[in-house]
Formats: sequence, structure tokens, C-alpha cells
Amino acid sequence: MSGIVVRPVRFTEQIEAMQAFLETLGLRPRIESEGGTWVDMVAGGGMVGLHTVETSVTGAVQGETGLSFEADDVGELAAQLTRAGVGDVVVYDEAYGRVLACRDPLGDVVLVSERSEDLYGYRLHGGQPVSDLRVVPVRFTDPRGPIGDWLETLGLSLVGEGQ
Repeated sequence: MSGIVVRPVRFTEQIEAMQAFLETLGLRPRIESEGGTWVDMVAGGGMVGLHTVETSVTGAVQGETGLSFEADDVGELAAQLTRAGVGDVVVYDEAYGRVLACRDPLGDVVLVSERSEDLYGYRLHGGQPVSDLRVVPVRFTDPRGPIGDWLETLGLSLVGEGQ
């Protein structure tokens, strides 16, 4: 699967303050909701989604961060995951586009939003992030175990000392 980008989602009660902090680090807003309840902050590699706690339909709490991604085609990714034996893969329509939901090998829900040309009323920003800045989510687990295999199914590969 090409075109998959990591985008952890951080839930916060103070989205403007969190956005200002991430801008200080070099991330730039890419897409923002009209009501200020969502902002995609883009780095040279990867993104961070900021989501208000008040509008969370999952019951997220202040400071919670969930692993998620953005992909070119969630239908294609769903087929790839299903062929690889990943269970509970579901694609559904959301107000902002299509989303794939599945569980990782440890049972956590992971969401993949489909990249869309239709902004569904969201505002597009044109700021350029610091090009060598990368978003790297951290999950403490055996990279050679089931999580590593699952991430490879998504088309990601292991880099660094764990190789």
C-alpha cells in the first residue's frame, strides 16, 4: 500500500495552546475544522491530529493519544489487511470522508482516514513545516513480534537499531 502516513491523534481540552506548541516545534496546520475542534498538524514526515475532548465520540480524555494513519485508498488497504488475516476490518463513511477501523494485535483500535480532495467544509492551510522534522509514534512492544508484523502489513518497515 502506497501513500500511508502516520497521524497520531492527540485529544486536548486546549486545542489552540497545543497547536501553538506544535507550531513552535516546526509543525504547521494543514486542515482545520470551522469550529476549531480538529487540526491536522503536518511535519516533514507524518502528522499529528489535534482533536477536542468535548467532541470525541469515543470518550477520549485529556492527553490521550491514539495511533492512526492517513492513506490514499482505505478500500485497497482494507483488502490488503484482510488478505493478511487481520480481523475486524471495517470501512465506513464519516462526515469528513471514509475511514478504516481495525484492531492491532494487542487489541487496540487503529483508524486510517482516507485522503480526500473534498475538504467537507474544513479549511486548508498552505504553511510548510520544517522539512527534516518527523512524527514518530512510540509503542513499547517487541518490534519483532505481532505489532511489527502488523505494521509491515500496512506497508511500514523497521528502521534503526531494532533491525
